[in-house]
Amino acid sequence: MFVVPCTTCRYCIPCPEGVNSPGLFNILNQFNQYGENTRAGFTSYYKSLPKTQEELEKSGRENIGSANLCVQCGDCLEKCPQQIEIPDELESVRAIFEEGKKVTDFY
Repeated sequence: MFVVPCTTCRYCIPCPEGVNSPGLFNILNQFNQYGENTRAGFTSYYKSLPKTQEELEKSGRENIGSANLCVQCGDCLEKCPQQIEIPDELESVRAIFEEGKKVTDFY
């Protein structure tokens, strides 16, 4: 079951801060599908993503950043055809994979 109804259309990309919202929502949706026993793998992948602008620049790639890079500017909101509250959902992603919160704490 998808907890974030993102279709990965990528209309929200490029993000001015380099956040990969569709990729992060995909990670969350897969984690929700496969269950809590897969947390270590999904958390490890999430933590490998750039968390600062410096890390993003060093990677040499664009729009691969973690939810930490979101400054809640809202540029993505008007672009999303699914009307997802992207900044709010990114905060949930961050809390789940950085603080160890449960998906059921948010959905």
